[in-house]
Amino acid sequence: MFLWGLVAAMTIHGFLHADDYGTASTVLGGVSLTMSIWKESLSEATRSLFWTQPRYVGIPRALVVAALKETALHPGIHTIPDLQRALQRHQYAWDLFRNEEVQWMLTHADLVGGLLSDPEGQDVWVFWEARLADQRIHLIAAKEAACPLPKQLALKITACKQHEDAIDAYTAAVAHTSEAVEIWNKILYYNDYIPANVWWAATHRREPIAFEHFYLQLKHLHNVSDPGDARVSHLIQDADRYPSIIPSLTSWEHRLMKSLLLGDIWKSCLEHIRRRENRVRDLMMAAGIQDMMNAHDRALNASMRSVKDPKLVQDWFGEMAGYAWWMGDDIPNIVRRCVGQEGGDCARIGPTEIASLSAQMVEKRRIVGDWFRRIFIGMWNGLPVVLLLFVMELIIICIPRRRVVSFSSVGGPMDQALIKGDQALIEN
Repeated sequence: MFLWGLVAAMTIHGFLHADDYGTASTVLGGVSLTMSIWKESLSEATRSLFWTQPRYVGIPRALVVAALKETALHPGIHTIPDLQRALQRHQYAWDLFRNEEVQWMLTHADLVGGLLSDPEGQDVWVFWEARLADQRIHLIAAKEAACPLPKQLALKITACKQHEDAIDAYTAAVAHTSEAVEIWNKILYYNDYIPANVWWAATHRREPIAFEHFYLQLKHLHNVSDPGDARVSHLIQDADRYPSIIPSLTSWEHRLMKSLLLGDIWKSCLEHIRRRENRVRDLMMAAGIQDMMNAHDRALNASMRSVKDPKLVQDWFGEMAGYAWWMGDDIPNIVRRCVGQEGGDCARIGPTEIASLSAQMVEKRRIVGDWFRRIFIGMWNGLPVVLLLFVMELIIICIPRRRVVSFSSVGGPMDQALIKGDQALIEN
């Protein structure tokens, strides 16, 4: 009964403290963690002999534990480190594509310089200005030659109707040519970025080209993260191919069209990355990063009061900001206590031990929320006593028992014969 009571007590104790039992490290795990911590400390000590800037700042263990416990009370904040890493990936991809765009801008600037200075390049766009001036002259002449009658009445007269049709035609032509001139001015003087299809529609309206497939492929770059992506390479090949299928293009128009298509590729990639980055920032705001930053600033300002080494405290909080921990009200007291000592729970720990403590905290939250796992851990905690019960029962079964005969119950001839045999042995 005592052992069975002990089994019940240990099972209940294991169920109530399942988070501690479930996250306790094994012998091999503890040795491995200790060796990793020693290796990290030795590596940092060796590095400090040759470089002045450390790779990490040691944080007191008590400060880490308090920050992790406070962070556990804000479940939404646990996603911020993942969001920060995603934001860093987007920023890295932005830098890669921005470098490609800058290289394209330099090449495009040389191309525009050629259009402005080379005589053949000037013929491509000066033509539109001369054409616009000529069309305006014809429009003015057509208006002067128009019939001095109301339009509704003039349309009933054949000659007047021809003059009105000529005015409408010249007005449409002036509008079209003005649009082309405006597009060329934006290209030549960098007033605004012009996509290739807009330039083509304004300057070559009589030769429509199906750009829909090219720009549809640009929409499929929503998750692009590397300029070496196969989709980007395929679009660059299309940018080379499109001008080649139009025999009427001059050499300068061919080069300009190719350059504008390349610009569309890099602009589209950057736009997709910017949208992904904005979505990540919206998720960070929804997770409560602003409240976390406010709590971080309050704890830092309170910790900086009456401390002898404010630079060390700033380094601690700068390191903790990278882990996205929520700072509680007890942080300033721990900081003041650990500034002047490095023993006990104020011992400085590095990223390896911090990662281990963080993993333990995460595992504890999972265990507390899983009732079946807590019951299993409680049963596992009582298993040694169950094994002890089994061994004791096995021992009791295996021990032989000697039969004891009472003389008062002797009655049969066999019993009398056994008694006489025993008495004879005693006499001998």
